Amino acid sequence: MIVDGQVEVVCLFKEKAENPKLFIRELCSYSNQDYIILINPYEDDIMMRGYSITDDANKPGKFILPSRILRSGESLKIIGESNREIPSKGMIRAGFNLKDGETVTLYLDGEIVDEVTIPDLEKGSIYRRDMGTLRFFEKR
Repeated sequence: MIVDGQVEVVCLFKEKAENPKLFIRELCSYSNQDYIILINPYEDDIMMRGYSITDDANKPGKFILPSRILRSGESLKIIGESNREIPSKGMIRAGFNLKDGETVTLYLDGEIVDEVTIPDLEKGSIYRRDMGTLRFFEKR
């Protein structure tokens, strides 16, 4: 589709993906409210066995995700080590905190699945992915 002379790319998720993988949906690096949200945008459930996430390229297995199933459309919130939010269903606590300028990388069996560098965000903003275009934008 061409809009105003620019090409617009829209991502459509297959009903039956050959190899569905989790995506980083949203990040917040603000102080003691930092978190990462992973999402399963596919119609198939995804087994999380083998997934890890890190903010340090030298430590790809820094935080091993629990071996559980993330159902179609479900998300998992990973709160930072200093985040004051009390973990509830659909949440886990990571052993690290996020800050602007870091690159967060999601791995599956040691291979990069998704990666995003956190820009210099305005205080209290979040960095969210548009699941239609797969581009990130700052949400205030």
